[in-house]
Formats: sequence, structure tokens, C-alpha cells
Amino acid sequence: MKFWVGLPPLPADEGLKFAIRAEQVGFDGIAAADHATNPQVIDTPYPYAAGQGGKRFGKGKILNAPFVMIGAMAAATTTLRFTTVVLVVPLRHPILLAKEIATAARIAGGRMDLGVGIGWMREEFEALGIDPKTRARRMEEMLDIMQGLWRGEFVGSDTDLFDFAPNQVLPALDAPLPILMGGHQEAPLRRTAKMADGWVSAPCDYEEITRIVKLLGEYRREAGRDHLPFEVRMILSGRPDRAELDRLEEAGVTSVVVTPWIYTDQTESYTGLMDGLSRFGDTIQEWKA
Repeated sequence: MKFWVGLPPLPADEGLKFAIRAEQVGFDGIAAADHATNPQVIDTPYPYAAGQGGKRFGKGKILNAPFVMIGAMAAATTTLRFTTVVLVVPLRHPILLAKEIATAARIAGGRMDLGVGIGWMREEFEALGIDPKTRARRMEEMLDIMQGLWRGEFVGSDTDLFDFAPNQVLPALDAPLPILMGGHQEAPLRRTAKMADGWVSAPCDYEEITRIVKLLGEYRREAGRDHLPFEVRMILSGRPDRAELDRLEEAGVTSVVVTPWIYTDQTESYTGLMDGLSRFGDTIQEWKA
């Protein structure tokens, strides 16, 4: 089992120190969240919290640009891996996004993968002038375009969503970038089975994870891809124990993303978050012993 920690909503300079400390205390990786904007009003229901209505980030909550942070964190560490949970791909243009990702990946030197999704918040798409109804198709087209660009190819597109002549984006990548997809419903799970190297959950329980791992196995067999390596990364919302982790591993979970602030009441305090990180790191060392 690999242990990832979510990057908390800290100013960028404090977030960098948090990542350095995460490596020191034994975490395997750090996961950066992504949203382009925090709308003043969110009416779109959050799909992973039934009955809770729109999910609000809270006034003033910081979400730094993920690939700026990943580049900085990678340059300041040597073993820590990096991911996004999850990158809202359809909010961007594929040429610009391919360049951002490739630059960060080169700095990370093979210590990076991508957690991607189509997004859920209508208001975020509307703020950027993008039709949210196209987001699934946008992501599929973008991933195809970006993978060609990452190989150093001249890539063009002539669809109704992206229409441009062949262009090259450098730096290219030396190896394919592992891609994990999010989403708990049938459509994103089938997309994951056909296109991705792994799946990343939203916070959920054991029953949900086992259901989805079983479905992914079926869909991957249908797609003829069940022989390939596959990552199952679960975001934990509570404080796990060794028995729970063993149970998850038996169910097919290969890595977990945890939140160190469950070890402290000082959830808004940099000092408190660093203390929680260290305490969780001590626990990880005990589990790995």
C-alpha cells in the first residue's frame, strides 16, 4: 500500500514546506486538488455527497495552480511522487495544458502521474465560457491530442470543439504519463477501463470501493485491457487503522490519499497541519515496519 497526502489549502510558500515535510516523514506522494475558480454561488449539486446540495469551498479557500505547485515541489524533493485529484481537464485548451503538464513532468523526472476528470460544477465552466454539456467529449479529445503532443508530434484537430492546424509543443516526454480517471458512475468507469492506467475515487466507503473495483474488472476485460497494470487510488475521509487498510488492499486498493488534519483540531493553522502531518507520518512508519 502506498500513502499519499492531500495538499492542504495553504499559500504556495507554506504548501512547498508542507511537501518537503511530507517526504521527510515517509509519505510516498502528494496530491494537488484542482478548480479554476470558486464561484460566489454554487447551485450544482456535488455528485458524491447525496442530499448535501451544492458543495462550497468556503470564502478565501486557496487552491493553487496544480502544475506550478508540482514543479516547485518536485524541484525541492527527491523521492516524493505527485498527482492531481482530480484535474478538471475540459476547463483548458489542450495545447496550453499539454505544455503545462509536460513542463511539470520533466521537472518531476518520472515522479508524476495525472488524476483527471470531467468536472461537476456547472458554474465553473460557465465562468470560462465553456458549455458544461460537452465536458466528457472535450476530455476524451483533449487526452488524445495531448498524448500526441507529449510524444513530440505535430498534432492538429478539426472537430467542432477544437479546430487548429498541426502544432508541436515542447518539451516532449520521454515516456507515457500514467493517467488515472475519476468518477463513480457507469460512463466514467467505462471510460476509465478503456482509456486509463488507473482509477481514483472520491471519498467513499468500503462497500462503494468493492463495487467499483469489481465493475472496473468487468469493463477492463470487455475492453481487452485486464492484462495491463492498473492503479486503484482511494481518497480516505477518515482516520484509517491497519485492519481497515489491509481490508482495502485485499479489495484491490493499491494506494490511499489521506488528510493529516484529522490528527489535529487546528485545521486552519499551518502549525497544526504540519503537526498533523508529522503525527500521521509516525503512524505510516509503524504500518510499514
